[in-house]
Order: sequence, then C-alpha cells, then structure tokens
Amino acid sequence: MLISRIFIGLFCLIGLNSTAQTRISNSRTDTTIYMLVGTMPHFGTSSTDLTKYIIRNIELPEEVINDTTGNRGCFVRFIIEKDGSLSNIEVLRATHPLLAIEAARIVREMPNWQPGFRNKIPVRVLYGLPIDFSTKVQAKPIPIAVFEK
Repeated sequence: MLISRIFIGLFCLIGLNSTAQTRISNSRTDTTIYMLVGTMPHFGTSSTDLTKYIIRNIELPEEVINDTTGNRGCFVRFIIEKDGSLSNIEVLRATHPLLAIEAARIVREMPNWQPGFRNKIPVRVLYGLPIDFSTKVQAKPIPIAVFEK
C-alpha cells in the first residue's frame, strides 16, 4: 500500500513537471497574434511620442504636397512582436500611391515599441495605424484583429 502511494505521488509529480515545462516552452514558441492583451504595446513613453516621431520623419513628395484634393490618409497594419520589433507591415488603404510608400517607410523605420503582455508574458499584437498626412499629421494606433498562425 505504501509503495502504491509512493508510485501515485511520483506519477503526479512527473505529470506536474511535464505540464510546467510545456507551458514554458509554449510561451516561448507561441505564434498567436492577439488584438487585446492585458498590457497593450505602446510607442515611446507618452501618448504623443508616436505623432511626434511621424512628424519628425515624414518626407512628403512634392506631387502630394501640391495635390489640392485634400485627401491625404493611409491605414497601415502591422504586428508588434514579442521583442517590440514590427513585422508584416501592410498599407491597407491610401488616398495616393506615394502616401502608401511613405507610410510603409515610416513604420518600417520605427524603433522598437514596448511589447504587449498577456499574463505577464510578451505576446504578438496586431495593430492598425491610421495616418492623416494633412497639414496636421495625426496618428493613433488601434488594435484591429486576432489571428493564429
């Protein structure tokens, strides 16, 4: 009877140990892309850092500056990786092809963001960034979807 209790105790310990290892390895190799997490990713240290970065780095072509239609917007989607780097950068909508190129360049050259966290573990987060290239550039990141790779 004592031997069966020891065997059952060892079996439980081995089962718990393998479960803990699985959770740790899954958190490192998890490729799920989240939309909302406990701690959302952010750029810089203040809410205006992203807009300031875009204003400082924008290079509008003359053709776009002289365009009198007034439509100067883009919507860029990207993934903020676990280390804060950006990947899968796509311009989903742009009012001018040159704005699409410029929006992609600005996002591609951004420094790393602070990553998102789920249960205190860094995760991948999908973000959308509408950029208004009018005289007063505005940019506010928004989460847009949940995908699993």
